[in-house]
Amino acid sequence: MITTVKDLKENLNSNFKDEESIYVLFFNKDEIEEYVESKITDSVWAKALKSVDDEEADRDVFTQITEAIKK
Repeated sequence: MITTVKDLKENLNSNFKDEESIYVLFFNKDEIEEYVESKITDSVWAKALKSVDDEEADRDVFTQITEAIKK
C-alpha cells in the first residue's frame, strides 16, 4: 500500500488494536537514496512509487505468510 504517514496512522488506529501484531513494510526516500547514491527529488520519488505493483507485492507477502502457517 502506498500512502501518507497521516493516512496510515488513521488506518491503523481505525482497524487494529494496539496489542495486535501485523506485518508492515516501510520504504522511505532517505533509505533508498543510500542505494542509488544520489539525491531523489519528490517528483522522482512519487513517480517511482506509482510504478510499484501493490497487488504483486501484497500477493508475495501473503503467499509467504500462508506458506509459513501451513508448515
